[in-house]
Amino acid sequence: MTLSTELFELGLGLLYDIVREPESGLSEEFEASRRQFFGPQGAPQDGLKGASRDDAQNSVCGARGESASKSADRRHLEWFLFEHAPAARAALVVEELLDTWRSRAPATLCEKTEAFLQSVTGIYTVTQSEAEAPVVLRCMTGMGSLGLGGAQTRGVLHPGDLVVGRLFPLGDGLHHLSPAAEIFRDPRLLAAIERDLEALRASRSRKIMRLSQIELESMFFGGGGSLAEATGDTNALEELREFLKLSGIPAEQVATWFKALRRRPCAADSLTPGVGDSLAEVLETMAFDSDLDLDRARALLLAALPALQGPDSGPPTAPAASHGDGNDQVAAAIKDFDRDRAAGLDVESSFLALESKLGLDDDDSDDDSEAPDFPGVVGAVVEEFLWETQAKEQKLHEGLRLFASYAHKIGVFENLGARDILSFAAFWVPESRQMKNGAEAERLMTALGAFGQWVVETHGIDVLDDELGESLEHMRTSLPRAVVANALLPRVRDVEGELFAFVAAEGSDRGRIRDKAGVEREVSLPTQLASVLESGDLLRGFTRADGEFQVACCYPPQAAGLRV
Repeated sequence: MTLSTELFELGLGLLYDIVREPESGLSEEFEASRRQFFGPQGAPQDGLKGASRDDAQNSVCGARGESASKSADRRHLEWFLFEHAPAARAALVVEELLDTWRSRAPATLCEKTEAFLQSVTGIYTVTQSEAEAPVVLRCMTGMGSLGLGGAQTRGVLHPGDLVVGRLFPLGDGLHHLSPAAEIFRDPRLLAAIERDLEALRASRSRKIMRLSQIELESMFFGGGGSLAEATGDTNALEELREFLKLSGIPAEQVATWFKALRRRPCAADSLTPGVGDSLAEVLETMAFDSDLDLDRARALLLAALPALQGPDSGPPTAPAASHGDGNDQVAAAIKDFDRDRAAGLDVESSFLALESKLGLDDDDSDDDSEAPDFPGVVGAVVEEFLWETQAKEQKLHEGLRLFASYAHKIGVFENLGARDILSFAAFWVPESRQMKNGAEAERLMTALGAFGQWVVETHGIDVLDDELGESLEHMRTSLPRAVVANALLPRVRDVEGELFAFVAAEGSDRGRIRDKAGVEREVSLPTQLASVLESGDLLRGFTRADGEFQVACCYPPQAAGLRV
C-alpha cells in the first residue's frame, strides 16, 4: 500500500511535536543545532529563493507559497531528525523517538516507518511530467530514476528542472518530495552540473555518490556550519580512545592513526571533512584493517578532530580579512554567483567560479571516500529497483523492503557486502519470523538474486560474488524449509542456546543432531519437525531444566558460512 503524502506530513508533524516537548530532552539541542546547520549567518530570511530570485517559477517554495525562512526551518528539522548524530548519541534522533511516535501515530502510519528511516537527499533532474502519471526524477549522483507520489508536484515540475532536496519513500516505488526542496529552471546550469558530475564519476571507483543535507545546504543555500561547530564535544577525544580500546584496537595502532591526523591536519574550514584528507586515509585503514563499527568510528573521529589537531595545527590560511571562516566563504561565493548571473555572465562560467570558491573542483580527492555516510541508502536503491521492475514483478519483489529495513543503517551502498545479504537471508529472516509461508521465502530469494543482478547491470556494483550467488540459489529451497520448520516452533525469547546441525530423523518426533565439536546425540523434537528438516539444516537449541531439548529456531545450511 502506498502511503499518502498527507499522512506522511502528519507523521513528520508528530515527530516535530515530540522533539519540542521538554520531556524528550531534545528541545534545547534542537535549537542549539541551528548554528551547526545554518552557520553563523543564520537561516535565510523570508523571500523567494532560486537561481533567479526575482522569478517565482524558479522556486518550488515560491510555486507552493512557501517562504525562505519556513523552508529553511523544514530543512533543519529534516537534517536534525534523519542525519544529526553527535558523538554522544548512539542512534539517529528519529530512531530514538520511534517508540514514543508509534504510541501516538495512526496504525496505518505505524506500518510505514520505512518512510521515515529510508529517506535520501540528492540532486535530481525531472525526466517525465505528465498530467495523470507520476513525475519521474533522475538522480544525478547515480541513484537512477525515482517516481513522485501525490499530486502536489504535478504542474509545478517540468522536464529539465533541477531539484535539490530530500525524498521519502511512500511505497510501490513512489516518493514524497519535501516541501522544502528547491527547483532551479535553467538548462545551462543543469548541463554544467551534469557535466561536472559525470566527469567526477568517471574518475572514481564509486559510481553512486551521496550528498548529505548539510552539504546541500552549504552548496545551494549558503548555510552549513564549520567542523568545530558540528562536533564541539570536549570529551570527544577520550570517548574515541575508550571506543577504540573496547573494540580491541592495539594502543600502537591508535597512536599511528592519531599521529597521521596530527601530521596532516584537515583544513579548519573544510566543507567535506573525510574527503581527500588525512581523515579519509585513517577511515580507509579502519575499513580494511579492522572490524570496527565504521559509522560510530567516523562520528567519533569527526568530534575529536579539533582536540586532536588543535587550533593552530592546520595548514596556513589567508588572512581573515580576505576570507573569513568557512561559512562566510560559502555565503560570499554564492553571493558572487548571484551577482555574476545578474550581470549577465555566462551561467557555465559563473558555476565554474562557484565550484572553485567552494573547493568542488579538486580532481585529487580520494577515490574511496567521496560518499558520506548516509543511513537509508540501501532502501533507496531497493525502491529504485522496485520502481523500474514494477507491474507484474512488483509482488514478486515486495519482500525486498524487509531487506531494506534490515540494512537501513548502512550509509554507503558500496559497503553492502555479500556477508550482509547472507546474514539477512540465512539468519535474520528465520529469527524475525517475518515470512508467512514457504512461498514468500522462495519469492524473497528470487528477488534478492534479481536485485543483485540489476545492481551490477545498472550501477556497476557487484554485490553478489559467485559463492553468494550459489548460496542464494540453494536457499530458494532451504530457506522456505526453515520458514515452515519455524512455524512449528513456539517463540523462545531471551535464551541464546547453541547451534547444532540436523543429521537425520529418528522417527516422527525424534532426531539426531551434531554440535560444533562433532559430537552427535539423539533428542526429542516437536511433532512433524523431523519430517520437515533435512540433513545439514541448522537449529538453535538448549537443554531445559527438565532435561528435554528445546529447539528455538531453524536455519538453512547456508547459515554455516557465517560462523566465525
